[in-house]
Amino acid sequence: MKKVLSTVAALGCCLYLPAAALAGGGTSNDAILRELKELRAQVSSQQAEIDMLKNAKATSPGDMEYLKNKVAANGEHIEALEAKKGFAVASNEFIDGIKLKGDLRVRYEMRDKEYKDSDDDISRERFRTRFRLGGVWDNKAETWQAAAGLASGSDDPTSTNDSWSEVKPFETGDIRLDYAYAKHKWNDFSMMLGQSENPYTTSWVYWDGDVRLAGLTLAYGQKEGLFATGGAYGAKLVQDDNTAMLYMG
Repeated sequence: MKKVLSTVAALGCCLYLPAAALAGGGTSNDAILRELKELRAQVSSQQAEIDMLKNAKATSPGDMEYLKNKVAANGEHIEALEAKKGFAVASNEFIDGIKLKGDLRVRYEMRDKEYKDSDDDISRERFRTRFRLGGVWDNKAETWQAAAGLASGSDDPTSTNDSWSEVKPFETGDIRLDYAYAKHKWNDFSMMLGQSENPYTTSWVYWDGDVRLAGLTLAYGQKEGLFATGGAYGAKLVQDDNTAMLYMG
């Protein structure tokens, strides 16, 4: 129950970010409506001036052509704004800083093992789904990065595969919190807090690609040259009392 509640809470925080961005997108839409109103007023005024010049005895062809071109240009601008009006939120800086990524895989798996000098015959046949979806938000002005993602599967730390109907016929699959972290940069230094993908460029310890380290990571380095990474991670809560820690560098 605690796992389910923590996942729901994390998802709520994740969804709050785009919701806040959507709320801020209304300003852009209002600005477009104001610009449309001003352009329509200009077109009306220019059209009235064209009609007046037509009735005048001394009319310069250049003045008439200039006004007609201006009315046509304003008309095209109005059409472009009308098309954009319903999607003003797309220009929101908050939304522009979010990158979504995910994947879906469905796999059929069959094994049939026969051991030499033994009567053991182990066979297995199953369908499995792997679904992952997450997003990274970059606030470049303040050098902050926040990310969160969901994945199918159980609480197995080395797999995000969800087998079909393991316990009940046509059972629904599981979705859990895959990663959630915040990262801050100062020039060539960075600090990351939360649960993330393996941040280490190299290691003598073998890590499965699905393992998520939860804790604090400090790193230094440029794209080329010297680099260093170190951190402390909560590996397991022992007897609901003490956390077994992993220190790595």
